[in-house]
Amino acid sequence: MNDKKSSSQLNINDFIVYPLWSWEDEDDKVIAIKMAESIPDDYDAVFAKCEIIMHDGTTIDGVVSVRMSNHEVYLISFPDRNGDLIDIPLQPFLSEQKEIQLEKLCERFAKHVTSIFPLEFETPFRFSDGTTLKGKIMV
Repeated sequence: MNDKKSSSQLNINDFIVYPLWSWEDEDDKVIAIKMAESIPDDYDAVFAKCEIIMHDGTTIDGVVSVRMSNHEVYLISFPDRNGDLIDIPLQPFLSEQKEIQLEKLCERFAKHVTSIFPLEFETPFRFSDGTTLKGKIMV
């Protein structure tokens, strides 16, 4: 499996092989981060495989995108049936895009949005300050 690719080509299988990715200096290219327990601080953002626990208790593998400057999760991604990622933006200014993606997500899992959110996510990763990359997401 390639440890460098276009961000639009990433799918859940890439995260199974390499659970942590980040931007490379080139346009739209991401690279796998091969590391141990702690996420290095020298990345602008990281994309981490996580376990998603939906509001109804369903668990699946997914991906969270985290801004390293403040450890804020700005995107959560769910696999579709082919392993491609359905990205749900969490920034308020992307609310129109979020609504479109939420419709896709609800169709994919045949669930109402209230069965999915609020959700919790967990990763095995820690930031350099020792805090674990995990949390709760509401939409």
